Amino acid sequence: MHEAVADQQANNVLPRIDKQKRMARLSDAPSCSRCGRACASGGFRIDHGVERGLACLRCAIGNGRLLRRSLRIAVIVGTVLVAINHGNVIMAGVWHESLSWKVPLTYAVPFTVAMWSALSNLRACRPPEA
Repeated sequence: MHEAVADQQANNVLPRIDKQKRMARLSDAPSCSRCGRACASGGFRIDHGVERGLACLRCAIGNGRLLRRSLRIAVIVGTVLVAINHGNVIMAGVWHESLSWKVPLTYAVPFTVAMWSALSNLRACRPPEA
C-alpha cells in the first residue's frame, strides 16, 4: 500500500528546472542600463534621464517620472472616489474608524492600477526561449 502512495506522489512531482539552466537563462538575459542587474523578465523600456534603455523591475518601479505620473493619477481618481463613496459621511463631520483604512485604500488602488498599466506598456519583449 505504501508503494502505491509513493508512486502516486512521484507522478505528481512537478519537473524542476535545474540550477544550471536557470543561471544560463539569466546570463543570456539583457542587463539593466541603470544598475547592471540581469532583466530576467526581458526588462522595461525606461528613460533614465539622458538615455533610454532597459531597466529591471526594481529600477522601473523607482523611476521618478513613472512614480509622479502614478501619484498624480491616484490623487485625482482617489479624490473623486472618496467624494463619491464617503463624501456624505465626511461632509457631515463624522469620522468612523473604518474610514482610517478605507480612504488610504481608495487612493492606493488607482496608484497600483496606474503603475501596473504603465509597467505593462513599458515591458520589453521577452526573447523566445530555446
